[in-house]
Amino acid sequence: MPNMMSPQGKVSSRFLKTVVSPNCGYAFDAVPGHISGRSTGFVEIGGKKVSTVTKPLFFLPDLGLENASWFAMHYLFSAAASTGLEMKYLTITLNLPRTCTDTLIESIWKTISAICAEYKVAIISSRIERNETCAFPWVGSATVICEGDRYFSPAFVKEEDSIIVTKGPAVSATALLTAMFPVTIAEKYGQEFVHKAIDVFNDASAVEDVETVKNIDGIHAMLNAADLGVSGSIIELAENAGLGVALDDSYDMEYGVSDICKLFGLDPDFSFSSGSLIIACSSDAVENIISALSAKDISAKRVGKFIKEGSGYLKVRFGIEIPLLRPREDLFWKVFNDSYKKGLK
Repeated sequence: MPNMMSPQGKVSSRFLKTVVSPNCGYAFDAVPGHISGRSTGFVEIGGKKVSTVTKPLFFLPDLGLENASWFAMHYLFSAAASTGLEMKYLTITLNLPRTCTDTLIESIWKTISAICAEYKVAIISSRIERNETCAFPWVGSATVICEGDRYFSPAFVKEEDSIIVTKGPAVSATALLTAMFPVTIAEKYGQEFVHKAIDVFNDASAVEDVETVKNIDGIHAMLNAADLGVSGSIIELAENAGLGVALDDSYDMEYGVSDICKLFGLDPDFSFSSGSLIIACSSDAVENIISALSAKDISAKRVGKFIKEGSGYLKVRFGIEIPLLRPREDLFWKVFNDSYKKGLK
């Protein structure tokens, strides 16, 4: 039997549902909205709702220390903020290559600390080590602990809820490819194109998106679109809600996204898009949410709705329902790694 390579990225929703969720240690009285075995969990402590959000640390030194730290922490904070609770504490593990000097580690740590301080997040525990088997860009993990009263969860999403997406698809894929391979992109589209497209890097955070809308009535769930992009994340949200999805024909896109995805052979709808916020809300909240985001110059569009469980995941094109087929893995990571190994500039 051939040795089949497992898909890159987090394990499938099916694996989480059938293997991880039923085997989560000691049973406890879960609060409404908690779904065991996911990267976000909810509990109640001292009368307050508390969430924990765990993500891997993606730290790419080639971006420069400041940009690499910003991207790593906003990938984490975008997920944590989308719970609707206030980010309070951080626990972090850095598994760094053995070649990292004390000077480099000090710079990384101080930059991470400064970003946490900006968002009033206290680092309460840490583990920093070097290891021969560790390598950039995946260098550990971190958990944000949030607390408050009002929170959002896929379990609160209802049939006929609308789906809003900010910024469109492939935001982070475009940001990282443009930052890492500007010469290759300029050879195809010109230097002026690169200068404009690089601005997408600043959109690779959903923290401001969340803060802008989280107090608006009618929101039931929010999700930072990461692996498998906007469409994949919408399907994930629907799976966790026990619902189907009917999406409109297309998303609006930020400058350069379509061309850069075409150049690297990516489907933007299913490409890494941390910074794009998916909002599930009642239909009567759509106008208020989009207006609030627009006032902050954050683009947003209603892209579909959640439908009855068992109806599947559909895209409506010219009035015809077409099955929305989710790929096994987000090809951005393979494209990025292959381009990096080839020495593209």
